[in-house]
Amino acid sequence: MKALSDGLTAVHDDVPWRNIARMRDLIGHLHYKLDADIVWATVGEPLEQLRGAAEQIRRELEG
Repeated sequence: MKALSDGLTAVHDDVPWRNIARMRDLIGHLHYKLDADIVWATVGEPLEQLRGAAEQIRRELEG
C-alpha cells in the first residue's frame, strides 16, 4: 500500500490495503516472534482479496 497510488487503492477498495501493509510490517520486523499457524490463519481471506485485485490490475495494465 505504501508504494501504491491512492487512485489504484481507491479503485480496489474491497481489498484491506492498510491491514495488509500492517501485517507485512509485523512479519518483516517481528518474524522471529510469530507463530506461522496464526499468521496463515490471519492472512487467508485478505490474501485471496489481494490476489484477485492483483490479477485484475494486471489484466487492466495489459489492456
